[in-house]
This record gives sequence, C-alpha cells and structure tokens, in this order.
Amino acid sequence: MEAQPPSTRLHSVRPPNQRTPPSGRAARPPTQVTAFIVERKFGGVTSGKPESKLGIRGSNTCEVFFDNTPVPIENVLGEVGGGFKVAMNILNNGRFGLGAGSGAMIKELIGMVRTA
Repeated sequence: MEAQPPSTRLHSVRPPNQRTPPSGRAARPPTQVTAFIVERKFGGVTSGKPESKLGIRGSNTCEVFFDNTPVPIENVLGEVGGGFKVAMNILNNGRFGLGAGSGAMIKELIGMVRTA
C-alpha cells in the first residue's frame, strides 16, 4: 500500500482504554480526551433528540454519537489527548464574555436610572 501524504491521513476516534481489562479488575475510565471537528459527511455521526432546557434556547443541546467516524488529523484541535485544556479555554472565554456583557448592561441601566 502506498503511503498517503500527511494532509490525507485519517485519525480514527476511539476511547484510549478500549481494551478488555484482565479478569477480576474493573475497567479504568479514559483519562484523556481529544477535541476535534467533524462533519456529518465523514460518516458515522448521529445525534439524539434536543434536550429540554430552562434557558439558552438559541442553540440546541443534544448528544452526539460516533460510530467508527474517521477524523482527518488536521481536524484535531490542539494536541491529541489535550481536549480538556481546549474545553477549559472555551469555557473561560465564555465566562469573560458573559462578565463583560453583564458589566455593560449594568452601566446602561445606571445611565437609564440617572436620566429618569
């Protein structure tokens, strides 16, 4: 089989501890996650029904399932096994934006009260 150029190699997504544990021992949960971007056209991607939420209804939240979905290595965000760090950075950016928006809204409300 001919070697593929790096841009066309595929990385298959699987939990790191997928092997069967020795008898008598409990399976360890995966200790690393990898962040990646997939498209439905990659195949093997399905989603569950949207969750019923109390707020933030502008976007759907649902489970996403992968069944032997090939992921091109260029679609991995950060490093393989570094997904927790990517997720925390995304959450931190959201927190910053929420705080900035709240501060701006309070400033606007104070201005409205002063002019009333």
